[in-house]
Amino acid sequence: MMASEKANTARLKTPVEIAGRTISDVPDFEKSILRTVFMGIYTGIKEDENPSRALGYIKNELPNYWDKRDMIKQLLSFIKDTKDIDNMTPHWEQSATMADLLHSLVTNDSI
Repeated sequence: MMASEKANTARLKTPVEIAGRTISDVPDFEKSILRTVFMGIYTGIKEDENPSRALGYIKNELPNYWDKRDMIKQLLSFIKDTKDIDNMTPHWEQSATMADLLHSLVTNDSI
């Protein structure tokens, strides 16, 4: 999960860096909401920077999307704020921007 563990440059891998790779060193990560959100962000970026594609991915992967919507918004809120952390800015800018757009879509999503 860590892209760098060096002092003063430690940071998590971005959704693009993780992409579709299996993360076996973190138990149950593959089945987590965070993994689904990361893959949604990655999909949105790769599909012409389209946040609607990201939301579509998340909805397709989470059968209980409406029950998990608040948690999804909290995760996206955290991810979108990574652009304000100095050592994460250059790496997380694209993912943070997609998370911000996706957060707006999830917030305004309705049945």
